[in-house]
Formats: sequence, structure tokens, C-alpha cells
Amino acid sequence: MSYRLQTLLDLRRRAEDDAEKSLADATAAHALAATEQRRLHEIATAAGARATTERLRVPETPVTTAANARSREAYVKRLHAEAAAAAQTAQAHRDGAICQARAAEEQARKQHIEARREREALDKHKAREDAAVRITADRRAEDAASDLAMAKFGRNGRNR
Repeated sequence: MSYRLQTLLDLRRRAEDDAEKSLADATAAHALAATEQRRLHEIATAAGARATTERLRVPETPVTTAANARSREAYVKRLHAEAAAAAQTAQAHRDGAICQARAAEEQARKQHIEARREREALDKHKAREDAAVRITADRRAEDAASDLAMAKFGRNGRNR
């Protein structure tokens, strides 16, 4: 095999290894983003449940003054606002970081597949070239053996 072909094959292997590492990094980043998304979703769900529970809860003591009623109403509104903010944060993360991580992972996967195909094509070419070299070497060895036999026995097959 030629030096250039081996060099190119080494470069393709390194490119495939780099693409594989990039894919692993992108997959890990996507997994981290998914973990963060689950955490944000849990926070939003808990905040929503807390707001709903508080809105439906009957106060232990009846509300006696308008100030107390307004205070309670403000508290419930604040809980709902916190729940809405948490849900919006989770949605923004899903639309932003999750989508970006998914796209980066998909791009890294495509690059890895392409790098693998290029390396495999070069491996096949190398195998064909090695087979051709072996066939040529076998033919030369057979020709040399034939030439030795001809020299030893002559053209008519008798020993000289």
C-alpha cells in the first residue's frame, strides 16, 4: 500500500474518532439539558399545584376584613404568577436549550456517519489494493518457481 493511502486512512480514522468524541459530547450535553428540563418541569408543576391548592383551600379562620381578603387574594395571585413564570421558564428552556442540544446532537451524528462512511470506503480501497498486491506477489512467486523448474529440467522436462 502506498504511503499516501496509509496517511489518508490515518487521517480518516482520526476524523472518525474526533466525530465520535463530538457525538459523545453532544449526547452528554443533550442529556444534561433534558435533566434540567425535567427539573424545571417539576418546579413548574409543584408551583402550579401549590397555587391551585392555596386557591381552593378554605382558610382556617374566616376572612373577617376586606384587608385580609385582599391580602389572601394577592397571595394566591402571587402563587399563580410564580407558577406561570416557572412554566414559562420551562417552556423557554424547551424551546431554546433543548432544541439547540437536539440539533447539535443530530449534526454531530450526521458528521460521525459521514466520517465513518469515508473511513470505510478507504478501508475497502485498501483491502482491494492489498489483495492486488498479494495476487501479484503470488503470480511472481509462481513464475519464479516455474522459471526454476524450467532451468532445472529444461524445456523437454528432463533433468539436465
